[in-house]
Parts: sequence; C-alpha cells; structure tokens
Amino acid sequence: MNKSLGLGAAAILVFCILACDSPPWSKVIIANDSPADLTVRQKLPYHSWFANPCIYSSEQWKNGDAMCTTVSHVFNMDFEGEKWVTVTIPSGGAAEIDRGRHPDIEEDPEGTLMIDRLELKGAAGDRAWEGRRQIFAEFKKEGSELAYLWGKSPRYVYYYR
Repeated sequence: MNKSLGLGAAAILVFCILACDSPPWSKVIIANDSPADLTVRQKLPYHSWFANPCIYSSEQWKNGDAMCTTVSHVFNMDFEGEKWVTVTIPSGGAAEIDRGRHPDIEEDPEGTLMIDRLELKGAAGDRAWEGRRQIFAEFKKEGSELAYLWGKSPRYVYYYR
C-alpha cells in the first residue's frame, strides 16, 4: 500500500511540474554557409543584456552543440542615437542573435523579437530586412513541436548562402 501511494504521489508531482513549467526559449540563429566571414548588424529598440550574440564555431555548429560562446561587443550608436550590435560569424559557424518563448515568438514577433532591423554583409551578397515580422519571416523553423518535453524548443534559423 505504501509503495502504490508513493508512486501515485510521484506521478502527481511530475504532472504538476510539467504543467507549471513553461517551455524553454527558442533560439533565433543565423548560420553562415558561405566561404568567408559574415558581418551581422542588428538594430535594437533599447540596450538589453539579452542582446549579447552567442557564436558557434564551425565545429560547434557542425556537431550540433547546444552551447555557444557569448561574445563581448560594443553597442554602436549612430548620429541619431540608434542602438546597433555588430558581430562577425566565421565561415561554417553560426550566431544566436535573439531568443523568444515558443509559441509566443511565432504568434507575436512584434512583441517578442528584439530586432528592429537586420543587416547581413558577406561574400554571398548583402541582405537587409526591417520590421520584426518581416525579419522573423526569413527564419525557418527547425525541430519538433513536442521537443519541449525533453527540454528543447524549436529553433529558427536563417542560412546565409
């Protein structure tokens, strides 16, 4: 009797934890599939600790590593006081440029994404997008809807080629 009571209590506890826990953050990533370095500039609405780009080396990205290296950067301000973050992605590498809760990031990119303008400059040509919905539309969803049960969320990747 005590054993079945313990198993029942454990099952209730696990259910409560899963019901109360929110899914992890989904990553917004730019992958550099070009033969040269890629420079990424992102215009932000304000300074934020969450705006630190995180770089995956080509080996980390190829191996599917979950961890990346946060880079120190300087917020560049133009003459109008706009805030920009610039990061260089090595060939074959990637950069996590933002995060958002899933599915909030899909349903409301204007309220979740923290990038107002995105500029890419590299060997495969320059690209730029303005507006959070337009920027988010360039990223492709990777991963399963049920992955959060294993502590993962879908990620959103733009492959620069």
